Amino acid sequence: MRPTAETLNQGLSGQLRVVRPQLEAARQALVGAADAWARVPIDELTPPLRDRLKRVGDLLPLARNSIDLALIMPDLLGADGRRDYLLIAQNSDEIRATGGFISGAGVLTVDHGRLANVAIGDSVDVDNLAGAPYPDPPQPLLHYMGIELWVFRDTNWSPDFPTSARAALDLYKLGQQRPISNVIAFDPAAVQMLLSVTGPIDVAGIPFPISTENVIQNMRSPYNMPWDDGREEFKRRLAMALITRIEAKSPQLDIVALARAVERALDERHILIYLQDTPAVKILAERGWDGSVRPGLADFLMVVDSNLGYNKVNPNIQEAISYTVDLSDPNAPMAELTIRHTHQLKRQAPCQQWATHAISYEDWMNRCYYDYLRVLISGGSELISASTQPVPREWLAWAAGDGGEVTASAGEAGTNVLSTFLVVPLGGERTTSFRYHLAPSVLVRDAHEQHYRLTIQKQAGTDAIPVVIQVRLPTGAVVTSTSLLPTIRTDTMLSFAFNLNQDRTLDLVFRTP
Repeated sequence: MRPTAETLNQGLSGQLRVVRPQLEAARQALVGAADAWARVPIDELTPPLRDRLKRVGDLLPLARNSIDLALIMPDLLGADGRRDYLLIAQNSDEIRATGGFISGAGVLTVDHGRLANVAIGDSVDVDNLAGAPYPDPPQPLLHYMGIELWVFRDTNWSPDFPTSARAALDLYKLGQQRPISNVIAFDPAAVQMLLSVTGPIDVAGIPFPISTENVIQNMRSPYNMPWDDGREEFKRRLAMALITRIEAKSPQLDIVALARAVERALDERHILIYLQDTPAVKILAERGWDGSVRPGLADFLMVVDSNLGYNKVNPNIQEAISYTVDLSDPNAPMAELTIRHTHQLKRQAPCQQWATHAISYEDWMNRCYYDYLRVLISGGSELISASTQPVPREWLAWAAGDGGEVTASAGEAGTNVLSTFLVVPLGGERTTSFRYHLAPSVLVRDAHEQHYRLTIQKQAGTDAIPVVIQVRLPTGAVVTSTSLLPTIRTDTMLSFAFNLNQDRTLDLVFRTP
């Protein structure tokens, strides 16, 4: 696809490149304004003034988001020359660490702000097992799935996307003999967000428009195409139709709404971007748009599920997270984490990890859930105890049963990782709990106050998982500030509830007698 006229992207990238110095100056000014705004005691003002100023405060993040997108767009669109991206389609119906099973892969090329080429095909076709030796897979893939070689479609094992992206680039080069430096990964939710802006689009071979309402079903089982090998062909046609709609510079296309849709997809990790050696790298990392694990220096939590069941069951799995932090003894902080997985299909069927009789995509969805669960916690934490459930031998195709053991190991970016394996039968529920010591450093003390900070990082590809946080304070403690509004508050306990649709941070400051 080689447009001859100046496209929307080409004009936009050129204009943004020219005004980059002004954008960088505006960004620095906004950072200063946000810092100053954070020191304004809004809650102490009279209600009318407080409500008006809060509306002003809501505009600061919006302005910062717009400028950050404007700063990275020239790099993303190849304003200085040709840029190739390894394009990875992740299927969140089969959740993996960075968003989902890699079902499709291809190359997207941009050059001076215009689309030069895009191609996407089945991820299986990337590998050339006869061409060179392939590395060993991560141990859980071998142990629980019988996978003996680490192939391209399984490279997103690490929840740290830069790590997984580099693995994907290495194996793409091994299989295709083509070095690429950049990666864009996306899932079906990202496609829905783009369609919400473009409106329904015509896709070659489909007799009706593809919209937000029917795109997921057609990505699973495309109309009048084979449900197994036709899915990647449909995705290729869909990608071309979307890009054509955006490139067409249609007067009906709301550019601001498009930018907000992309920003939302990045914030919620339905789009992940990995770049090398460009000015945009720093902004992507600061905003979490590169999908890196970012524990910070305080308390940290990231729950990571990986479907090892050879199925597409995740749309039928409901997950909930409960995290209790006990700060009643500030010198010995403790934590208890509970994760509940519920299978919402209420039917009776045996759990069979490997089955060759699937006759439709829906059949893949109507299976038991085989989950390799990892919990990334702050460095210096130490496991005390865990509550898990064993897996019967007859439910597994390779492993000789599993006792629900928990493995503690060093994780990405200085975290500690607690890992275990579980199976949720149809209509069943599994609850997994961990109790552990937190490092005393999760509390920062000064002469008058103590500061507790918790970052909960969202796994890419997941929906808005319900989360409840409870913080138990020392007797007589007085809360001086909290970044989240408590849903329940007693003398010694604060409770917070929200849906984890993007990373969340709790800042809690209190005084003790």
